[in-house]
Amino acid sequence: QMLTTVLKTVPTLFAAILVLAIAYVVGRVVAGLATNILTGIGFNRLPARLGLGQEPVEGQRTPSDVAGYVVLVAAMVVAAMEASNLLGLTMLADLVRQFITFAGQLFVALVIFVIGFYLANLTHGAIVSARGAQAGLGAEIARIAIVVLAAAMALTHVGLAKEVVMLTFGLILGAACVAVAIAFGLGSRELAQREVEKWVETLKKPKT
Repeated sequence: QMLTTVLKTVPTLFAAILVLAIAYVVGRVVAGLATNILTGIGFNRLPARLGLGQEPVEGQRTPSDVAGYVVLVAAMVVAAMEASNLLGLTMLADLVRQFITFAGQLFVALVIFVIGFYLANLTHGAIVSARGAQAGLGAEIARIAIVVLAAAMALTHVGLAKEVVMLTFGLILGAACVAVAIAFGLGSRELAQREVEKWVETLKKPKT
């Protein structure tokens, strides 16, 4: 009976190994194509344009290489799920399926945050260009607010409780407003003092 069970398992095991092997070969090919295509369209310069870093130099791992590696890993994860189903490992297959779902949500959340970070830098630059160096503090506050909002949206998409995310966002935004008020208060203290001194001097002058 044990021999019969083993003989029945061998073809299924072979099929599962074959699925993994085919997925690896196909994944390597698709990953190479993705890397070449992304390199050709200038994907390696994207992080520098978004303000997330500098362009990679010769010999460094490029964003296109990372994207190709992600494609290969995704192919192997899907193949692992199918292999688990073939072997009857339903719990493992369900676990892998949940991981795929979470990875998809995490990817979308990362895209949301990157877009928000780009818009924050764009807004900061636009405010500084329009109002000059005097707008430095306001531009920085606007950038922080947009980044925090993007982070809140990304965390909400991943599945964090909306109440926790919005409470954190409100606390950070409130702290930023308090910081701005304090900064303006400290900055205008000397100006207010001078105005009071002028007013006192005016009162001291004899009336003609």
